[in-house]
Amino acid sequence: MNDDKLLELAAKTVGAKRCRPGQSFSRIGDGPSVTTVWSIDGEMWEPLQVDGDAFRLMVKLHLTIDSHSEGLKGVWVGPGVTFKPEIVELFGTDPYAATRRAIVRAAADIGGTML
Repeated sequence: MNDDKLLELAAKTVGAKRCRPGQSFSRIGDGPSVTTVWSIDGEMWEPLQVDGDAFRLMVKLHLTIDSHSEGLKGVWVGPGVTFKPEIVELFGTDPYAATRRAIVRAAADIGGTML
């Protein structure tokens, strides 16, 4: 799933809105570019790029993060201990980006079940 679709599904879970065409915000971060810009209460929302946006998404959805290093570096994210399946993102060289992406993927899974 591409970043635009991940953000679209995750946006459903927190009520983020598509920005109006021509509405400008300053971009934060150097990660993958997205073609649709989202906002919450007039503030740009970039949970794939901004730690604070990802953290607020995690708290809002009552997600739990568990990081393991037993031969595999990854992030497991889910609401409480009953979340299935687990979302796993390899840390690679940027554990912060992996954590943000895991949070957004979990939110997208939840958003995908919303009507």
